[in-house]
Amino acid sequence: MASIVLYLYLYLGVELAVVLKDKSFLGHFARNAHVFECKELQVLEGRTNAVWCLVLSHSQRHLASGSGDNTATIWNTDTFEQLKVLQVEGGNVYALDFSTDDQRLFTGSVDGNLRVWRVTTGERLYVIPAHDGAITSLCTTKDGLYIATASFDHTIKLWRADTLNFEATLVGHTDVVKCVVAAGNDNPMLVSASWDGTLKIWDAKKHKEIHTLRGHEGKIYSVAVSSDTN
Repeated sequence: MASIVLYLYLYLGVELAVVLKDKSFLGHFARNAHVFECKELQVLEGRTNAVWCLVLSHSQRHLASGSGDNTATIWNTDTFEQLKVLQVEGGNVYALDFSTDDQRLFTGSVDGNLRVWRVTTGERLYVIPAHDGAITSLCTTKDGLYIATASFDHTIKLWRADTLNFEATLVGHTDVVKCVVAAGNDNPMLVSASWDGTLKIWDAKKHKEIHTLRGHEGKIYSVAVSSDTN
């Protein structure tokens, strides 16, 4: 399968971005300029508002996108065909992830509800009232046991991936939790990033905070974890 280069969103802190004649991409962040060699393979069109989130399926056969036009779209990564358009009545789709078997897609919206969809048919299976504020991020844990949702309500919540029953609320951040990602191949963990300027590491099975990382003087919008993290 051909590799995919995706441009999602140039968010806060980007003062200038241009595509040079040789097709390299230059982004100007404050005083530093970064140049990347890129080749555009395909432009996926069809949405009528901002694309807020993207995720590849575990098999890399499907790509899902969440949009400000109240839809989530499932694409074929070989043909770039638009396979399913999921109508999400809950508003902007800010977060999504596939189940570990790629059979279901989880979406999180501005209305605070977690929705579950069947990938093959586009059928909506469940709507779960999850948070008192918008869901900003979600992920499945490495072992596939839990779905974690992060929110404007300053919390992270865990849901059983098999039954979708509520499992636990992770409390500790004092502002919006903007991002949550799965970590730990041997011992499933979560890492969260918040507007309170901290990163927190959580034990997903014990439902408790392991460590808080401090150092930023402003809001944190995103976090990534290397694939070899144990």
